[in-house]
Amino acid sequence: MREMLVTYRKLDPNDIDKNQLGYEVIADCIEFPGESSLAAAHAFYDTQGHSALRRFVRRICFENSN
Repeated sequence: MREMLVTYRKLDPNDIDKNQLGYEVIADCIEFPGESSLAAAHAFYDTQGHSALRRFVRRICFENSN
């Protein structure tokens, strides 16, 4: 996923929809589970109400945080 983000940033440097941030949050929850990644996930979820990635953040970061 990290390699995909590098390519994505090159293809869409403006990223007005904040998809890159969403994918980075998801990758952090998978690679580095804990308080820091969970806090970033909550911040993304709370501020990016329009994002289609919210459901994946919820599923991967919140529902699997046990």
